[in-house]
Amino acid sequence: MARSAPLLVTDAQFDALAERIADKIAAKLNSVANPPPTPTSYLTIRQCAERLSVSTATVWRRIRGGELTATKIGGSTRIAECELQKLAGGAS
Repeated sequence: MARSAPLLVTDAQFDALAERIADKIAAKLNSVANPPPTPTSYLTIRQCAERLSVSTATVWRRIRGGELTATKIGGSTRIAECELQKLAGGAS
């Protein structure tokens, strides 16, 4: 097996290359540890009431009681669909 001549790099070049590699590894690990948020579907109070088979007053009562978390979007109150799934999961 033929040996090739060794590559000669300065300490500064080596440090710069090592830093670039470390940055790429850190960015990759960060993207795996913190995936981008998934899109969420939001429902109106009426839609939530229909899905839960309850009145809109009951939905409001559950929001005030802390069982459901509501969000204001464009002046209207909405509930994330995942909130209903959590509520349904806790009820069963």
